[in-house]
Amino acid sequence: MESRTLAYDDGRGAFRLPGTAAGDTVAVRFTVPDGSTLDEAYFMVTGAEPFGLWVLGAEAGGSPGAALYPLDGSPLVVGPSPAKGINHVHVDLRSAALNVSGDFFLAMQWLTQPGTGTLKLGMDGSEPDGRTWIRQGDTWSDIESLPDYPALDAIIRATVQVPVGSLAPDPVVVTNYGPECVDVRSAGAGPTEQGLRAAGRLTPSVGPFRVDQLRIQAVGKEDLGVGCDATTPFKVELYRGTTELPAETPEIVQTLDVAITQTDGDPLHGFRLDLATPIVLAAGESLFVAVQMNRVGDKSVCVSMCKSPSTAGTDFWSMATEPPYQWAHLGDVDVNGVNNLDIELVGEVVAGD
Repeated sequence: MESRTLAYDDGRGAFRLPGTAAGDTVAVRFTVPDGSTLDEAYFMVTGAEPFGLWVLGAEAGGSPGAALYPLDGSPLVVGPSPAKGINHVHVDLRSAALNVSGDFFLAMQWLTQPGTGTLKLGMDGSEPDGRTWIRQGDTWSDIESLPDYPALDAIIRATVQVPVGSLAPDPVVVTNYGPECVDVRSAGAGPTEQGLRAAGRLTPSVGPFRVDQLRIQAVGKEDLGVGCDATTPFKVELYRGTTELPAETPEIVQTLDVAITQTDGDPLHGFRLDLATPIVLAAGESLFVAVQMNRVGDKSVCVSMCKSPSTAGTDFWSMATEPPYQWAHLGDVDVNGVNNLDIELVGEVVAGD
């Protein structure tokens, strides 16, 4: 058996879903091979209030079914959480010895009447997978079928033991921060900063590594940054390198022009950018991903940043609009200090020559 964590979200949780009444429940459908066991449930929430956890079976039509755990008619009470901000809640379920096969659901239930500043569940609006369901009253509905809700993935994950080789390997994601960011900031262009570059240095731990896709998280509206608008078109430049900072006059490997007409209403908007030609990085080689800070009127594209946890020395500000750039560490010029740009490389380790 091998341990796998199943996730259908991008981990950012920019949208927060509050309950509307005690008993409201949100569930995510997971699909596993026969002979699997459930080890852990994970929830991204804001607010410190306790909530209820259910493990549910699946009906033939794909909706949540009868309880698999607990079986006494009451949910497992989780919490309260230690902080009022973002909480990454891991619930160890190994003692329940839950065998799961095919489809099952993990669900979060509001236990008390929601109020201002109450418990909210993290939701992801980037490329939803159609696996999130919501129950209000006695009726389960696919969240995408409800007119009052955008298409979203609830940030609920399952860690399972599965037979070795029964699931396809996950793509490898390279980033400069941990998977559980608790302090989100943003980097945008001020009135005099049109055309500057914000760049992140991403270095795979093993090479050769083939980069197939970039993921860049932008601030979709002003909740997380004054003057930010993800519909502002921008350009991404890619440079190779083996040094700490990008070259003053970097050789551009690829350029991507990015533009959308509207966001999905999420405070964050995730861009998934497939490379026209994959880039293979040698062992120890880095890819610098530079976002041109563009402004249209009084609005700027803003890249989201993770302040906690973060890694120093990997993110830079060009200090000039054209080469030769005078790269500075982003933490030295940004009022928020050390932050990591929310940029990821997606690909896989490949065989060497």
